[in-house]
Amino acid sequence: MIVMKKKINLILLIILVVLIIVTGAFAYKFYAEKKEQEERQVAKIEEKKEEDKVYELLINYPIKGQIYIDSIASEDAIEEVGRVLESKEYVENIEFISKEQALEEVKTRFKNADYIFDGYEENNIFPASYIFTIKLKNFGEFNKEYFAKIGKDLQQITYVEKIVINGNAYLEIYEKYGIEGLEEYVKSYDVLETMKN
Repeated sequence: MIVMKKKINLILLIILVVLIIVTGAFAYKFYAEKKEQEERQVAKIEEKKEEDKVYELLINYPIKGQIYIDSIASEDAIEEVGRVLESKEYVENIEFISKEQALEEVKTRFKNADYIFDGYEENNIFPASYIFTIKLKNFGEFNKEYFAKIGKDLQQITYVEKIVINGNAYLEIYEKYGIEGLEEYVKSYDVLETMKN
């Protein structure tokens, strides 16, 4: 009888130890999953903060584009390009640059060698263009696919010869150097000047 009691006590002790181990394992798994979930939430919050910071930066230093117009376009056709451009929901703040202004800008940029452009007034090879700002509704639009979609849409405008959008440069810098690199880039460079080169 005592041997039987000891066996029962031993079996109960083994069951108790197994229960403690199983309970501990479940508790560990529960708390590990909870900690992992909290870490994901913190990471999401941090990611959202960074996205908000990037979006604010892009509002203060907006993405620019430039449409170069085919040299055969008449004055009316050039004005129509401007009207179509203004009608695009993603476009704001357009500015027209005439062929003459484009030539003057190049001469100014190369003021130490402006003699190179002598005679260009009569045979100006520089195209008229429109510079514009791209409106982003949210951080989600800050991607290559969106900029490609804009480029394709603008290419449909009659007399558009070339389109330059600096959004991909912004994106590449952000992907490579993060928010700090993007912030430094947009603050230290005149993007329109680099686009024109």
